[in-house]
Amino acid sequence: MGPSLSSYEGQVSPNESLQVPIVGYEVMEQRARFTVYKLRIESKARGDCWFVFRRYTDFVRIYNKLKSEFPHIGLMLPRKRWFGDNFNRGFIEERIQGLQKLINSIVNSAELMSTPSVRDFFCLDEPPIYSDCVEESRAIFEALEDTIYNLRQQVREKQAELKKVHTKCESQAALIADLMGKVRSTTDQCGACGDKVQTLVSDAKNSLHEVQTQSSRMSSYNT
Repeated sequence: MGPSLSSYEGQVSPNESLQVPIVGYEVMEQRARFTVYKLRIESKARGDCWFVFRRYTDFVRIYNKLKSEFPHIGLMLPRKRWFGDNFNRGFIEERIQGLQKLINSIVNSAELMSTPSVRDFFCLDEPPIYSDCVEESRAIFEALEDTIYNLRQQVREKQAELKKVHTKCESQAALIADLMGKVRSTTDQCGACGDKVQTLVSDAKNSLHEVQTQSSRMSSYNT
């Protein structure tokens, strides 16, 4: 039986010479579409390598943390694209170039390579033997967490909207019921207007029924 997924080689020294090229990417087709970048960590001294998978948001986190802790070190991160197709091949390749520059700046700094956040980002303390499936699963899991959070936010917003509609329907129903009462009172006082008023009452009843039906539906959706 081969080594388990939890088997690791020894730790990597902060002063050890490493190369970390981005060797590929994959656009994941989950509910929330996202791109995973494949990094190969190469150690010439050890004569081995391993892979880690990172999303753009992972790069954003490590960049923000390092800029906060080491403001004197010039680091550049390719900006987030707010408009256009984020999954266009040309855009992704351009982003890879920017991310590669960020990686190179980090790897070439012994000061940064000794920080826990960087060592965790590149899995330097526990280089995995079988990292492809583990790291890719980790990236997918984190993406699904983001998706679940966003969906929950959308549900809360929809529930708030439904509550407003339900309240409005109840208010309209009360108004129609009040008007129907006034119409009946007027009918009793004016016999000549009876037929015409009865037609209005019938229309009002139909409107009231529709509003009450809508209100009931809103209540069932909101539970």
